[in-house]
Amino acid sequence: MEDYFQLMLYLVWTSKNVPSIHHLTDFDNFNIPSGDAKTIIRLVLFSLSNNKNGFGSGLPVVVQIPFIFNSDKGHSEGYFLFRILLTDLLTDFSSVNKIIASFDKLDVSTAKSLEGVSKLSWALVFIFNMTFVTSTCAGDGGWFSTSRSSKKSATSSNFSTSVDKFIVENEKWVENRIKPVPLWIDGDFDDRVSEFPNPNYGHLFNMTSLELFELFFTNYIIDLLIEETKKYSSFKNCLDQNITSDEIKCFIGILILSGYNQLPSKRNYWEQEQDVQNILVSNSMRGDKFFQIMKFIHCADNNEIKIDDKTWKLRNLMKKIQTRCIENFVPVQNINYDESMIKYFGRHSCKQFIQGKPIRFGYKMWCLNSSDGYLINFDIYQGKLPGGKTTYENVFGKCTAPLIYFLENLSPEKRKLSYRIFCDNLFTSANLLSFLRDRGYSGTGTVRENRLGKDFPLMGKKLFLKKQRGECASTIEKNDCIIYARWMDNSVVTAASTSIGIKPISYVQRYFQKEKKKISVPRPLMIGEYNKYMGGTDLMDQNISTYRIGIRGKKWWWPIFTWLIDMCINNAWILQKKVKPNISQLQFRREIVRMLLTKYGTAPKVEGRPSTSISSLSCNRVSDDVRYDGKEHLVIPTPQKKRRRCAGERCSSSGRTMCWKCNVGLCVECFKLFHTKTY
Repeated sequence: MEDYFQLMLYLVWTSKNVPSIHHLTDFDNFNIPSGDAKTIIRLVLFSLSNNKNGFGSGLPVVVQIPFIFNSDKGHSEGYFLFRILLTDLLTDFSSVNKIIASFDKLDVSTAKSLEGVSKLSWALVFIFNMTFVTSTCAGDGGWFSTSRSSKKSATSSNFSTSVDKFIVENEKWVENRIKPVPLWIDGDFDDRVSEFPNPNYGHLFNMTSLELFELFFTNYIIDLLIEETKKYSSFKNCLDQNITSDEIKCFIGILILSGYNQLPSKRNYWEQEQDVQNILVSNSMRGDKFFQIMKFIHCADNNEIKIDDKTWKLRNLMKKIQTRCIENFVPVQNINYDESMIKYFGRHSCKQFIQGKPIRFGYKMWCLNSSDGYLINFDIYQGKLPGGKTTYENVFGKCTAPLIYFLENLSPEKRKLSYRIFCDNLFTSANLLSFLRDRGYSGTGTVRENRLGKDFPLMGKKLFLKKQRGECASTIEKNDCIIYARWMDNSVVTAASTSIGIKPISYVQRYFQKEKKKISVPRPLMIGEYNKYMGGTDLMDQNISTYRIGIRGKKWWWPIFTWLIDMCINNAWILQKKVKPNISQLQFRREIVRMLLTKYGTAPKVEGRPSTSISSLSCNRVSDDVRYDGKEHLVIPTPQKKRRRCAGERCSSSGRTMCWKCNVGLCVECFKLFHTKTY
């Protein structure tokens, strides 16, 4: 039995013998390295001495550290109790070291009473909420924190926490996993089709395109963007940005529009020239406001940097969108786990290079998709997963461990369904397939040659290459109940599954180079099912790349931010197609943009200054080709006889006359000179 401590951290504030409990800090999201248990106590006690909460420097502090200790010898509960003054911390930090040193001398025995604490005026009690796994007993030298444990137990009914049995069982499986000695036999799997409920999309029938998009990009996300954008503008010592929810929604709408209506520059959308002007954009938001939002938009507080998370600037936004993707997922039986790339050519420690991919440089995203391209869950690859369990990475590998977290994040109702999970040779291993089978899922995927073992009974890859096209061989590993198949196509393909066998054999068309024609090639059922259901992530990539947001930014996280918006549209469009199969993605995006910009847009009250013409040598707003052509230049009154500033050089007057063709205000004295070429 594994030995572990469980400790809690709370602040108990008593005034006039009336106790009240305030949760100080939740350390559940942190991995504490070996030996840091004492450091935590030292830092918390020392931070109290900084007097940030207005406590007096002579305040008596009573520190209580409850524990639960489990070992082969039995189960015991109790806590360490001691009392210090804040003046000791302010004057001599060594007093904290004395307290820490005293922990090793205390026995793990019966619990002591807190009766003396309630009698202290303004007493503080600290209870540390952490779990430490130990490989030795506490009496052998204190805490030896080798890894975290998710086993949680309440020290009292007031501090009880719910335990996810699914996660606990996953961790037990990983801890107790001992790979059996392979026992290879011949044979095939019977048709193992498990029952799965039919998907229900009835709640989507009366929803518009915008409402479906807002299922994923919710008002809570809009509020997050507003709050963090204002904080960032203050952080940059700029004036308070008066940004409203309607303006953020218009900003998002213009970004989406740039995916299917691209212009050379984002400023072109607000130009008054007819060849590039977009009336819908210019009538919904001023260009200066758009550029101001784009300059300051943020998703996280720069004062709360999380060093262990390289993508902390987007973590809050990603969590909210992940939650919405999981909640709006209508379960289907066939799902796949794969990687996706987000194009990025700048500098960042998360940037990857994958040779042979359509997007070679960028951020790698782990994705769990349904076979139709719906993204169920995702996370960005950054080496070490923040808050991840090293046991998962040791057993399944860094690339496959996120799949286990994705399954754990599903709701209990969706998690218990018998999914068929497909993955490629980067992720497939005997450990993963055994885990999926034991957890009630089916696993199928291609396998790399170096993961088969030296005793793998099938013919080696080099010899199998000499076989004719369509040749197939299979074997079953009896202890893990996994069937392996090797099939000759253009090259040798090796696949494994826990539920899908070889038969029935189907036939596919392949071009035969020697005979210069297509021939029918037999194909195992396992390969056919893999090809049919493995492409969900690739289908999502195709949908996103078709109308990818075209406005580019300079921040490292901007490509991920725009990818998240495109991904929300992809998921919403897939749900829309379930009830309206004939709607295209372009129609869906255009409908969202029109509704966002017309519903939330505000037309400018005053027109901006017209831009100058590039073909005007005098930097005038009228092109020289039109100004000096000598045709149909007529003096007419201005509309509604409003005054317009004269466009003539060195003329500052304003009048009620204009040129009909040039569409600029001109006084009578400047009319002839304006249309006469002087160079």
